[in-house]
Amino acid sequence: MNYTAGRNKLVVLTALGVFFSLVFIFLGAPFLRLIRNIYGAKIYWAIGGVLFFGLTIATLFPLSFLIGSCWLVVGIYSEFEERGWSNFWTAAIAVVFSTTFLVAGTFYSMKAIGLDIREDLQKSIEGVLTQLKDPNGSTSEPISFLSGMVVDTKLVISQIPSIAVIVMIVCLAYGLMMERRIAMFLRLPHERVASQLKLLEFRIPDGFVWIAMLSFLGSFMGLQNENVALLSMNIFNVMLGLYFFQGLAVMEVVLQAFRAGPVLRFFVYFVVVFQLFFILSAVGFIDYWVDVRRRLKNLREKRRKQNNGEHV
Repeated sequence: MNYTAGRNKLVVLTALGVFFSLVFIFLGAPFLRLIRNIYGAKIYWAIGGVLFFGLTIATLFPLSFLIGSCWLVVGIYSEFEERGWSNFWTAAIAVVFSTTFLVAGTFYSMKAIGLDIREDLQKSIEGVLTQLKDPNGSTSEPISFLSGMVVDTKLVISQIPSIAVIVMIVCLAYGLMMERRIAMFLRLPHERVASQLKLLEFRIPDGFVWIAMLSFLGSFMGLQNENVALLSMNIFNVMLGLYFFQGLAVMEVVLQAFRAGPVLRFFVYFVVVFQLFFILSAVGFIDYWVDVRRRLKNLREKRRKQNNGEHV
């Protein structure tokens, strides 16, 4: 690849990364992974710094910190990965650091220019909920399933930290899952890193199952201490997100075991991931006791040995 071609592709990847990040923040992550892995750390961090400071100078604070946090989570994990430290804990470090940057940076930057981000968020959430409850306006009969529900906007705002953590988890996971496919589609060089996480083997540390259960109890058992309940609810939200990806890995292994075709895969993913995503979190949680992937592996090994014995 000559310098001009490399530079042109770098511009394309950067433009696509920024564009898709503006649509949904996690959609730009695979392009950031490609920039980091193809062009190296110096170019990756230089481009990220220019974008962040450019957007910040333009006072586009929420946008600058959103794109900057996605750049951070992908970049920090890639630095660990390059040194052979690719595991659950290094991914967690990347997620925590980028989430802190997103939440704290947005809050203090908005405060510095005299804006109350809590008030703005509350108005925005109330506007969205009003539209969902009465999509046709107050003169017609509400048809939304939310029309009879009372939603506490302050409660929603109090869960923003866990929402930010989940967004960063999705950014990193989506970048890892889609990097190779997008590289093939764009005809870009792609080499699998030896230390890269094997997503089909993704498993949350066993001790987290107790954190999930305790946070569930703290969230829904009506504790008198409101702060403890809110903290528990945020932790439980994060646990749901983590176990979702473990359930996703289990589902993919099961689909491979049954040799599911593309049509069936599309149907299963559409229904489960987009409609019944809580089921995947439950599957990931139950997998702590069932260990579906280990059972399937043992079953395949047993069948292979039986077939080898029959052909002897």
